Order: sequence, then structure tokens, then C-alpha cells
Amino acid sequence: MDLIKGLLENTDIIGKLTGQVGLEREEAERFVPAATEATVAQVKSGAIDPGALLGGGAGAIGELLSGIDVGQLASRVGIGKEQAGSALAAFVPVLMGFLQSQGGGAGGLGALLGGAGAGGLLGKVKGLGKLLGGN
Repeated sequence: MDLIKGLLENTDIIGKLTGQVGLEREEAERFVPAATEATVAQVKSGAIDPGALLGGGAGAIGELLSGIDVGQLASRVGIGKEQAGSALAAFVPVLMGFLQSQGGGAGGLGALLGGAGAGGLLGKVKGLGKLLGGN
């Protein structure tokens, strides 16, 4: 399953970003793929334990958030840095919940993203572009 397509079809992430964070719909639609890419890249870097993220631990999520360049994300999406930080804080738990529901826990996350453990993430995916909704 295309990760972004699945996220958009099976969660109310756009509603959450527009209702709670105050993004315009178009901003939210640009934010989701950019934030997904940034989050996956951070997990892929090996700096974060995917199992801890799926457990919903505030420490693991905070660690993930601190590793993402919010200024760059904001610039890419065309929103303010503070708004991007708020959107990212709302987005990551939804993304992790979706991955857990699709992958069945840490082992499932590893399988979904291409291997067990952060070092193998995305290894078996047919390219990051496909994972993130590209061709």
C-alpha cells in the first residue's frame, strides 16, 4: 500500500491539521507528504527505535520530532516554523498509529518499511518515491 495514500484514506489527518493546527486544506495536503518523508528519513537514519515509536512513548516521539528540521519542513510546505512544529506534533502520532494498524507492531513496521530494525528500514521498498506516493 502506498503509505501516503493509505494515511490519507484511512485517517483524518487533513481534518486534524486543519481543525487543530489551523492549516488551510492545501497546506495540509502539502504537509502530509513532506512530513511523511521527513519522518521516514529520521527513522531510517537509525537514530530512533521504531518499536518505541509504535508504543506511543512520548520520549521516542519527542526524540523523533527533535531530529526533524522543522524550519526546512516549514519552508518546503510554505508555512511558518511554529505552525510546522505544531503540525508535526499532531502528525507523528497519527502516522505511527496508522503504521501500527497496518503493520501489526514493531515487527510489522519493520516488514512494512523493509526490514527489522531501523538499519533495514525501507530496504525492500521499491524506492522511497513509491513509499511516499511517487512513481
